[in-house]
Amino acid sequence: AKAVLQEESRRIATARLEDAARLAAAGRDDEATSALLELTGWADLVGLLVQLAGWSGEAPARDLAERYLGALSLEPGLEEAAQRLLSGTGANLASSLPLLQSMLALGTPSLKAARDDYCSRLDRLLASAQYGESERKALDAAATQLGLPEPLARKLALDAYYGWLLDLTEGFGSRSSDAKAEL
Repeated sequence: AKAVLQEESRRIATARLEDAARLAAAGRDDEATSALLELTGWADLVGLLVQLAGWSGEAPARDLAERYLGALSLEPGLEEAAQRLLSGTGANLASSLPLLQSMLALGTPSLKAARDDYCSRLDRLLASAQYGESERKALDAAATQLGLPEPLARKLALDAYYGWLLDLTEGFGSRSSDAKAEL
């Protein structure tokens, strides 16, 4: 149930954020801000559900919403509109700013260098095939040092891992049966 809630919540949050970005791109800023307010209310509900289910300790609902709904992937072209909308919301969404920044962290221009550095570290880790506790701690420390929000670091790590798995499985077609058995 937890995985379904998380995936569906992320899908819905992405769609709502994209809708707000489309409104902003069309110059309908008041409607876009309203859509963001509705999104943050809905995100708080998701955080409250996670909190009530006891899936993430005793963290506040808003923190859980940031963790579960962070680093969303928007359609190409909408990321910039969403970032502009967020920068222009002002006092209307001041209390929701950390949540919205977490949601948009994947495309935040100021985090690009940190994302690239962290992705390089992930690639080196996967290439080295050293997956111990010390490597995990080093990645966690790097994410903190680079100023990456935890949901963004987790998303980048999952993307790197699934990319690595895809690369690995694509090589199966050209390998002999003995080589496949070794893997």
